[in-house]
Amino acid sequence: MSVLDLLRRGSPQDCRPVPRFLLTRPQWGALAEDLAQEETTELLALWADPGMIHAALWAEGAPHLVSCPAPDGRYPALSPARPGAVRFERMIHDLWGHVAEGAVDLRPWLDHGRWPSTAPLSTRPGAAPYPVPQPVFLPVEGEGVHQIPVGPVHAGIIEPGHFRFHVQGETVARLEERLGYLHKGHVGLMLGKPVRVAAKFAARLSGDSTVAHAWAFSMAVEQALEAPPSPAPWRCAG
Repeated sequence: MSVLDLLRRGSPQDCRPVPRFLLTRPQWGALAEDLAQEETTELLALWADPGMIHAALWAEGAPHLVSCPAPDGRYPALSPARPGAVRFERMIHDLWGHVAEGAVDLRPWLDHGRWPSTAPLSTRPGAAPYPVPQPVFLPVEGEGVHQIPVGPVHAGIIEPGHFRFHVQGETVARLEERLGYLHKGHVGLMLGKPVRVAAKFAARLSGDSTVAHAWAFSMAVEQALEAPPSPAPWRCAG
């Protein structure tokens, strides 16, 4: 069975402009198995809300949305089939507390143990750990391999991030990243806000992508509400 055949067996939801299908937990598990065999289907994104897991897929030249209930905070992992899902699953665990069963890696990604609570977007956030846990990195493996730590403070203007290089001579065998030092909690800040207010938060996600994020947010709202964009108050010369 192809991935699209599996999606169509789900329950179609009223979602615009991209169709969305609601899968059962066994069907989501079958999705992970099908993705491992069908390389043409791409995983675009993976995110969550307090009771649901969502994924965006690209198949046969079009986007598709799929969701799966996670009332117990657990769901089948997609990372064994798609390595790109690893960071998404780690992010979902940090923000919503959902655990990807069978995941390749579930170490903290954004939460460094310094937030006021754990899983801040869940229905029941937990207490912050004390003392603050130390980061865990993968062990050095192989003859002549050693680690080079860089950051999180850099001499340039880039945002802070820790990079752990595993090198063997001139060859970089592995690179681990630890980001989230400037995580702003925009999702929580945007929830329940009017569209015009939420748009300002979208524009402030990253200083080097203000126009891109604001434009993408506006297009998503217009398409979801089937509202045509307002006429531009300016015109380009020439």
